[in-house]
Amino acid sequence: MAELRIFYHEDNKIKISKSLEILKAVNIKELIWIDLNDVSEEIEDRMEEFLKIYIQEDDEIEEIEMSSRYM
Repeated sequence: MAELRIFYHEDNKIKISKSLEILKAVNIKELIWIDLNDVSEEIEDRMEEFLKIYIQEDDEIEEIEMSSRYM
């Protein structure tokens, strides 16, 4: 199940939004945490653009997990 949750500060409270539209209204300094659980590529692309980061693909994450295991 795909889910997006954005945690942010507003009026001395922690709030949660499930919409990307909140990114237009909230200052990036007020963001606390962003959960991306099985979201679409479009949402990932928009988050990468907004945050100026690169979100690894599933196969890249798996490769890192495999290479970091002890034998």
